[in-house]
Amino acid sequence: MHYRELLIEYRELIEQEIQLKREIAKLPQGNISLKNIHGKTYCYLQQRSGKKIISQYIEDNETERVKKQILYRKECEKKLLETGSMIKKVEQAIYTLEPSLYRNLDRIRANAITEAMLPSEMKKAVLFSDAMTSLEGIPASEEVNQSLINWSRGKVSFSEAYEKTLAKYSLL
Repeated sequence: MHYRELLIEYRELIEQEIQLKREIAKLPQGNISLKNIHGKTYCYLQQRSGKKIISQYIEDNETERVKKQILYRKECEKKLLETGSMIKKVEQAIYTLEPSLYRNLDRIRANAITEAMLPSEMKKAVLFSDAMTSLEGIPASEEVNQSLINWSRGKVSFSEAYEKTLAKYSLL
C-alpha cells in the first residue's frame, strides 16, 4: 500500500469514527428492565448516572423501538472499538514507513472533524475564530474571512479553505 492510500484510508477511518460517535450519541444507553407492579409488567430504561441507577418508564408502544435502538447502539459501540483499533494500526504503519508523514495525521483528523460539523456548529466555529483573532489583535485577512464564510455556507470544504490559507502563508 502506498503512502497516499494509507492517508486516504486514515481519513476514511476518522470519518467513520466521527459518524459512529454521532450515531451513538443519538441512541439511548442502558438496559431494559421489567418490573411487576400489582400483577402488571412495566418496562423501564435503566442507566447509570455516577453511582445512581436512573429508571425511565417506557410506554408499551415504544418498548420494541427502544430495544432495537439499544441493540443498534451496542453494534455501533463495537464498530467504534474496531475502527479505533484500525486507526491505531494505520497510524503505526504510517509512522513505520515514513515518520515525516506522521505529522500530517493531526491535520487530517482536524479537517475530518471540522468537515463533520453541523451547520449550527460551523457558525459557532466562525464566531469563535472571529473572537480569537480579535483577542490576539491579529485580524484575519479578507481572503481568510471569505474562505471561512464560504465553508460555513457549504460552498467549499474546510480542507480547501484551510489548505488555501496555509498556502497563502507558505505553510503548506
